[in-house]
Amino acid sequence: METVSHTTEIWVNIGLYISYLMLFCSILLIIGWPVLHAIRNPKELKKTGMALASLLVLFLISYVFSDSVVTPACEKFGLDSGDSKMVGGGLIMMYLLFVISMGGIVYTEINTAIKRR
Repeated sequence: METVSHTTEIWVNIGLYISYLMLFCSILLIIGWPVLHAIRNPKELKKTGMALASLLVLFLISYVFSDSVVTPACEKFGLDSGDSKMVGGGLIMMYLLFVISMGGIVYTEINTAIKRR
């Protein structure tokens, strides 16, 4: 088996440090850009809060209707009834969001077709 030369090892380390720097800058931009936008336009922050609140309400509704049955597959991974209920709530929420989005797409298409006449 060939050994890695010292020069190659140095270049790999430099590449890793550059990757870490790029990741750190990306994370700063991902967090900082929305905060900067919210500071410049606080009315948009209200819309974002309402959207997040509606998602929270939708999840709470999904969580209430989810089942907490622990199947053998769940036991295999060490999940209890609370975990099962959380997973069920997430699945129900995904189904509801899918149906709502498909309904919105169909409504938009029909509404656009009617307005073009």
